[in-house]
Amino acid sequence: MAKAATKRAPAKAAEPTTMTLAFAFERETKGAVRYQETKNGEPVEIGAGAVIGSVYVRKDALIGGAIPRRLLVTISFDTNDAVS
Repeated sequence: MAKAATKRAPAKAAEPTTMTLAFAFERETKGAVRYQETKNGEPVEIGAGAVIGSVYVRKDALIGGAIPRRLLVTISFDTNDAVS
């Protein structure tokens, strides 16, 4: 007698554990450079889809002292150590 085929639930898509965000130069401060998050080259504000908003990078951390016009920031999430 043949075994009945068992139905399997469709595989759940894994949630991404990393995301890369783009930032554009906004202004210099005394000891840092401020960058604004962008999507498709346009600034994104908090409440309008921004994940981080603005980020400050210390000037002494910039390689060679050059201030880049754009940054790419990759965030990695440790899903094995979630709060909830």
